[in-house]
Amino acid sequence: MSANIRVSTVFLKIHMKRAKHLLLPRLRLILGMLLAASAQGGEPGKRVHMFWMVEGVGGARVYLLGSLHFGTGDMYPLPPPIIAAYRASETVVFETDLAVVESPAAAMRMVALGTYPQGESLADHVDAETLAALKKTLEEMNLPESQFLRYRPWYAAMVLSVLGMQRAGLSPALGVDSRLHKRAVEDGKEIGWFESFEFQLKLFSGLEGKAGMALLRDSVEETGDIHDLAPRLVRLWQKGDSKGLVALVNEGFGSSPELKKKLLLDRNRAWVRKLRDYLHVGGKTFVVVGAGHLAGDGGVVQLLREGGLRVTRPLMPAGTAPK
Repeated sequence: MSANIRVSTVFLKIHMKRAKHLLLPRLRLILGMLLAASAQGGEPGKRVHMFWMVEGVGGARVYLLGSLHFGTGDMYPLPPPIIAAYRASETVVFETDLAVVESPAAAMRMVALGTYPQGESLADHVDAETLAALKKTLEEMNLPESQFLRYRPWYAAMVLSVLGMQRAGLSPALGVDSRLHKRAVEDGKEIGWFESFEFQLKLFSGLEGKAGMALLRDSVEETGDIHDLAPRLVRLWQKGDSKGLVALVNEGFGSSPELKKKLLLDRNRAWVRKLRDYLHVGGKTFVVVGAGHLAGDGGVVQLLREGGLRVTRPLMPAGTAPK
């Protein structure tokens, strides 16, 4: 599975009604549908979820919730222990500033960086095999070839993945981070973020050459499986099926270790430093990030534990599985 679906980071949420020359009334880039988690376990009659608790000194706590950036209605309500942790937290932290991401200026900047200048085409930069596969996929999805040929490889890959997720019945409005950000604003919570929109935009717009081509090829190859894959991912997330998600994450990055380092591992290390700052300040902080960042080798949970912090995965009563 391609890194643009597997990696767990949102860097944009665009309302394309502000840019009518594009494909959708709304585009939200999703990176990261998965959680690479530790092995599932627990007491009989109990279950796990994509949720961890980090304990600091003096009662300081950081709660970590793995997000699916696209979702379905049956993912809700979230289990009561997660909602209780949210309510007890003074601060809610996301990957990026979602308010900025939704602005017209952010949308236009994304489009500008992802589109070739007049007279230049995607066809000038990809190999014949990849181009033929892309054209075939666009025809099957009844998407305008002329529009996609104006996109740079990394942007074409992202748009194609987003369209696939939406056509499979998942909505960005039902993503965990989107729902909780809206609620945090309404509740007057202090809101923080790990990365600026500009940082994330430069991160992905920098995926030119082989890295961008790898994203595009993977996205094209997987689009045909999205109707089976998307509901499977939601089911794994709901069940807390760590082993299944770990296997998918490893498969997705198997041929792209450089992408995994740039998009996942390096950022995890930077986030851990910021999480330690929240623990030092004290109080309770609720963190919502793409699920693929939290566990597995090089994940946030592992890095925190290696740094000497106590990180536990709270058990959920069996009757509180999200519906």
